[in-house]
Parts: sequence; structure tokens; C-alpha cells
Amino acid sequence: MNIAAAWNLPMLFVCENNMYAEMTPFRETVKETDIAKRAVGYGMPGVMVDANDVLAVLRAARQAVARARAGEGPTLLELKTYRRFGHFQGDPCKYRTREEEALWLARDPVDQFRAVALKAGVFTPDDLTSIEAGISADIAESIQFALASPDPVPSDALDHVYAP
Repeated sequence: MNIAAAWNLPMLFVCENNMYAEMTPFRETVKETDIAKRAVGYGMPGVMVDANDVLAVLRAARQAVARARAGEGPTLLELKTYRRFGHFQGDPCKYRTREEEALWLARDPVDQFRAVALKAGVFTPDDLTSIEAGISADIAESIQFALASPDPVPSDALDHVYAP
């Protein structure tokens, strides 16, 4: 971020802040929990966005991209959201309350956008059913491709990591 700001590079940095670091609430490990405020130290704007509001994310990203394309340098977007599941499969999530989980689940971004899009007439229920079926098919196809693919060759591990 420092070099991007110093060189006024057209970049968009995105931090998806899900409020947890592994199993520790973020608020217990830092004094300032708004990551967007850290951008000031780099001389760039930091914008905090409710990541559960898809349209708010779109607006903020468009503004940041417009800044970058206009030669105004980088922006840090902090997208505040919630990690719906535990840190690993089978995590019992004893570090957070069921009330907290229910509060955030009620603000699910997909459900919120679905309601807004239906109300605005952007999509019909049939459109959304078709879209979801297509996504499910894409996921199933991707899983099959991954399972059918050969294991990577260990000697390729550093390919495309460093310039030749």
C-alpha cells in the first residue's frame, strides 16, 4: 500500500473484514477495529463499506476504480461482513454466541440482494431459479474437473511466483 500511494498507482486494495482472526474476535486483538482508517497513514482514502449490502459495495468499488482511472491513486476498501461458518470444517464456534450468528445470518447479502432485485423488477423468481441452477451446475462441473485433474508436480510449486 505504501509504494502504491507513493507512486500514485491506480490500485484498489480490498480487505474483507469478517470480524475474526481464526477463533479470536478482531476487537480483542487491536485497539482500532476500522481497518479503513489505516489508509490515512499511507496517504490514500480508506472507505468502510457494509459488505452485506451488495449495492453499497458496487458503488464504493466504482468510485475507487474511477479514482484510479482518473490518476488519483489507490484506495483501500474495507468490506465489513461476517464469517458465517467456523474457521475450519467441524469448528464448533464456541467463541461466538448463537445470537450473534443469528443477527448476521438475518443480514445475509445474497438474501438481501435477492429481495431488492425482485422488488425493483430486475429479476423474476424464475430468473433467479435459473441463475442458481446455472451456478450449481458450474460448481458441480468445477468439482468434477478438479477431481479428474492430475496432482500438481512438486517441482512446479514456485512457477509464476517470481519473475524469471
